[in-house]
Amino acid sequence: MATKTREAITIEGSAYADSAALDTNSSSCTLYAGTEAGLPAINIIGEVDIESASKVYSVIWEASERGRSSLVLNVGQLDFMDSSGLQVLLRLREKFRARRQTIYIVGSQPQIRKIFKLTGFDKLFQMVDRVEEINQPTQH
Repeated sequence: MATKTREAITIEGSAYADSAALDTNSSSCTLYAGTEAGLPAINIIGEVDIESASKVYSVIWEASERGRSSLVLNVGQLDFMDSSGLQVLLRLREKFRARRQTIYIVGSQPQIRKIFKLTGFDKLFQMVDRVEEINQPTQH
């Protein structure tokens, strides 16, 4: 069995620089980079809003090795995402699509799933409840 490595990247809004990374009263977001189902994976914890969106985009793009493979985006602990977070996903989707790769969104909470459904994002992304449900084609 392969070992999983995870690297934490904490993004905090400037108004809350002294608060804990997982403080739900702050505009903060923590990302864990690793691998799942043989793909680069990012776990997002907290909130993605206008203060954190550009950094979230950069971290996810870098973690995907600049789009060289599909990506697992675990949003099971994502509590909030505003339109700037949705814009990040759209930008990433276009880059991945141009390379015929997929962003798999895993484990969304009801409030996030509702946002995705209302905006039609549930039709733009491969959404699954668990990583084990990812059925990726062989890439060569």
